Parts: sequence; C-alpha cells; structure tokens
Amino acid sequence: MKSEKARKPVLLNTDSTQAELKLKYTELRRLYKDLLQRNHSLSITNEQLLLQNREKTRFMDIASHDLQLPLSAISMMSETLLKRELPSGTPEETRIFGMIQDACLELKSLLANYTSANLSETGRMKLFLSVVDIGQLAAALVNRYAHFAAKKNLQLRFNTTENLQLHTDRECCAQIIENLLSNAIKYTEPGKTITVSVSSSKQHIIVAVADDGPGISKEEQALLFKRFQKLSARPTGGELSTGLGLSIVKYLAEQLAGSIGVESEPGKGSVFTLYLPNEQ
Repeated sequence: MKSEKARKPVLLNTDSTQAELKLKYTELRRLYKDLLQRNHSLSITNEQLLLQNREKTRFMDIASHDLQLPLSAISMMSETLLKRELPSGTPEETRIFGMIQDACLELKSLLANYTSANLSETGRMKLFLSVVDIGQLAAALVNRYAHFAAKKNLQLRFNTTENLQLHTDRECCAQIIENLLSNAIKYTEPGKTITVSVSSSKQHIIVAVADDGPGISKEEQALLFKRFQKLSARPTGGELSTGLGLSIVKYLAEQLAGSIGVESEPGKGSVFTLYLPNEQ
C-alpha cells in the first residue's frame, strides 16, 4: 500500500517559474542586442581601418612620385655643374643654381605638407609660439615666390598695414600662406594678377590671397578642403598637384584657433582668406 506522502501531487509555482523565464529571456535579448551593437561597431572600425590603409598607401604612392621629381632635378643639375666645370659667376651657372634652389624650395614645401598631413591623422601638433609680425612674414614669402610668378608672367602684388604682430607659431603661418600663394600661382593663367593682402580687425588678423584664376563652382567649393581632391581646374604650367594643400591649410588654421574661407565664382577668380584670432 502506497504511503500518504507518495500520493500527494507535486505543486509547481507557475507564477515564479514564468517570472524567472521572463527575466532570462530579457537578459538573453539584452545580450543579443549588445552583441549586435558590438558587431556593428567592429564592422565600422574595420571599414575605417581599411579606408585609412588605402589612404596611406595612396599617400605613399603620391609622396614617392612627387619627391622623385625635385630630387631628380637637383641631382641632374648638380651633375651638370660638376661635369661642365663652369667658371664661377657666369650667367649659366647662376641660372642652374637658381633652378637647384627652386627644386629645394619645392622639396621643402612637399616635406612640410606631408609631415602636417601625418600629424593631422595622429593627433594635435605641437606649437612653438613666439611673437610674429604677420605682415613681415607674408612680405618675405611674397618675395620668395616672386620668381615663380615671374616665370609664368604673373603680376604679384602685396598690400599690408604696420604692426600686425601676433603670438603664434611662425612655421604654421608660413606654411599656410605658402600653400595659398603656391596654389594661386599654379592655377592662374599667365598674364594675370595675384594679390596678397594683410590687414586686421578687432577680432582677427586677416591674410587674403586673391587671384584672377578660373574660379571655383559652389559644388566644388564643398570639396576644396578635403584630402586628395582633384577638381576640374588644372595647374596652368604643368605643376604638381597632390590634392593635399588646402586640407593642410584648414588643419593648420584650426591648430592656430583660426579658420580659412573662400569666395569664388567660375570665371571671376578666387579669394582665400586666413583668419587668425587677434589677441590684441
């Protein structure tokens, strides 16, 4: 005969079981959503890394190509001087030394831009601050590039006011102005005019580079300051164009707590303007 205890039915607390199952389902659903989100984030990160790797490969291809040209020119012209043993001070020797200097300036500019492009990826650059007279700095750069302008039969004008001193990084400012001036010379047709002006307002010291070039459409203006952009305008003298210059200008201006602007219309030239905060 079965015991009384054995005949008693086993009672389940269905409310408690359902609550536990609901909690487990909720937790599993949360974990599933979390895994989906992490997988999505990893996919985005992977795509970004692939894009950066492709961009670095493209950057290295451009850099190796661009650096070879001025280096080859320096090597070739130096060899010419050594082989011909030209008498010192002759017009031919002076011309070749001038060409070597041009190639060295181009090489220096390219290296500065590539260094800045790398810094823009790796983080904020270190600034070396000093008191800089922006007018005097711009004047020196205009004098340096007057030779390049003259070779293309371009008229290079310069306007400034006195006492435009600023506590800033001299090399950054010089690199910005050089890029703007170099671009104006590259893209302006022979016989035209380029004007560099330096002025001030209450808030800013302003450097403007105006050219009589082909102008830029509104659509292309939106792409100007992005890296490796090749727009419809082409250098008028067969000069190099890496598509990096204006992206570096924007980056450097921001490092100096400034900004860069452009005003342009097709057929009416362009004005690129650097705004630096005027502490005074």
